[in-house]
Amino acid sequence: MTHKRNLIPAFAIIVVACTILRATFSVAQTVTPTLTIDLLMDAFTAGQFRVITTKPTGDYRYTTNVDGLHLAAASDGVYRLADGQKLFDISSYGSFSADGSNIVVASDGVYRVEDGALLLSVTAQSYFSPNGGYLVAIYDGLYRLSDGQKVLSILDSVVFSSDEAYVAVDLEGVYRLADGQRVFNYGTFSPDGATLAIAQDGMYRLADGQKLLDMTSYGVFSVDGAYLAVAGDAVYRVADGQRLFSIPDGYPNFSNDGVYLGVEGDGIYRLADGQRLFNVSVSSGYPTFSGDGLHVAVMNDAVYRLADGQQVFSMSSYGEFTEDSVYLVVVQDGVYRVADGQKLFDISSFGELNSGVNYLSIDGDLYQLADNQQVEALELVDVAHGVLAVDNLLLVYDPNAQQTQMIVHVPTQASLYAEADTAAEVVGIVTPDTGLLVLNQSADGAWYQVEYAGITGWIAAELVEVVYTPPDGF
Repeated sequence: MTHKRNLIPAFAIIVVACTILRATFSVAQTVTPTLTIDLLMDAFTAGQFRVITTKPTGDYRYTTNVDGLHLAAASDGVYRLADGQKLFDISSYGSFSADGSNIVVASDGVYRVEDGALLLSVTAQSYFSPNGGYLVAIYDGLYRLSDGQKVLSILDSVVFSSDEAYVAVDLEGVYRLADGQRVFNYGTFSPDGATLAIAQDGMYRLADGQKLLDMTSYGVFSVDGAYLAVAGDAVYRVADGQRLFSIPDGYPNFSNDGVYLGVEGDGIYRLADGQRLFNVSVSSGYPTFSGDGLHVAVMNDAVYRLADGQQVFSMSSYGEFTEDSVYLVVVQDGVYRVADGQKLFDISSFGELNSGVNYLSIDGDLYQLADNQQVEALELVDVAHGVLAVDNLLLVYDPNAQQTQMIVHVPTQASLYAEADTAAEVVGIVTPDTGLLVLNQSADGAWYQVEYAGITGWIAAELVEVVYTPPDGF
């Protein structure tokens, strides 16, 4: 089922990798040009930064696995975060399976993280199923990882049932993965994977194929799977197919708590009795509910309080709430505090932050960039385990960690000396666009002691740019 829903993920790109802050702050900082830094920093809770120097490849893409124990550096290798040890090489960028045990490398195959063993060779663009049991190779097929068998040949995107017993292949149908048999036309799975809604056909029970109700249009399940809203028809109770109340045409969307239903271009309904609480006057007004069930953001219209239907503030685009429901990210506009509608900072377009001193994260904290410049395509890898990285590798740090070391940027190749003297032995060469933590400073301020690629040495201060100076000085 396609319809207008396919538009929403595109708008929501900005919040897939970033959801929001708890408080604003100020940090002493020297403004520098945009940095391209080949390193990853973590251990924020301890107020420290660990530097893992990876091979400079020009392909600055990092990702970490779910347990925060490993890092994949594109076109370089997989590293163990505990000690920075490189485990094995990878030829392109990679993504980990849900349990972190495997990694799929673009145009290459699936590797076991533990020992780097190649489990499956696949040259097509690929990704893991949500539970990690299958690999989806675009325009190729669906592979079962337990034995490497190709279960289906596919040409387009797929959606798995929650138990991964079935898969819906776009434009083709729904297949049973146990035997690869096509059992239904393409449809939408219920959250528990027990039923399937097929547009302009009906709702079916997957276990036995029994049709539970007819559908004249496309349908959307509630988050708990208890209700099915069929556009231009009605809301049904899934358990017994009971028709509860009529709704007009327009894309429906349920609140996470199953209390409300919003219909695009129409209004907000209470599921308990079908009462329409207030209207949505904008024809393109797609409703998005806050996680706490207190507010609804209507696309191209406004944010409303659900308790009384009062408008909190207007919005000119599509908005997405943070997980804690405290803030709203409005595409091509800015970030707002939901309670009072105060705008905190601007967002110029998809994923670009104008201010340069804010970084949105999935754990709800605000991080600061080290350059004050507009940044494109920010990507949070993992904050839950104290790991951050971004696509273009701008230096990112946590202000709450009370960082006490100076951070410098080396824009061009520079020599690393054993002593703070050009006559001393050269112990290393620092590659261009490298970020370093300063361990010490010479008495005259002309040299900085740093660690690079496991080597401790001195670099001339005139060759670096100061990115960050601690509030209390060096």
